[in-house]
Amino acid sequence: MRKSAFINKVQIAKDLREMIIKNSSSPLMYYIDSQNGFYISEDSLAVGSPEEGNTVVPLIDDQSADFVQGLIEDAIEKGATLVTGNKRERNLIYPILLDHVTEDMAVAWEEPFGPVLPIIRVSSDEEAINIANESEFGLQASVF
Repeated sequence: MRKSAFINKVQIAKDLREMIIKNSSSPLMYYIDSQNGFYISEDSLAVGSPEEGNTVVPLIDDQSADFVQGLIEDAIEKGATLVTGNKRERNLIYPILLDHVTEDMAVAWEEPFGPVLPIIRVSSDEEAINIANESEFGLQASVF
């Protein structure tokens, strides 16, 4: 996955917040399609102090990290697939990729302001447009 989903996650409002993918039968696409930017592994992103030039840095405080952790736990409890991540050290949350996120999960609608990328799978262009239009957040969008 390109770093845009995780870099400066708490500092800018124009980052990649979620992916809506048309193709519900494509398991592990984010691993095998690295040429097109759909690759992520925890090892591919530097995590730690911003003073050391890391890509993923701590959230502002423990309360913010608790909020993000709650979104992750809600999604997993409701059936999302945890692909990578779910490691936390106080207010430092490691990159998290959640697949098979559905509309009943808070992470599909809430702005996490943390290194979380939910993947919502759809069966049609119309479904993708409807989900994108239902979001309260619409600063930018991209279609590939």
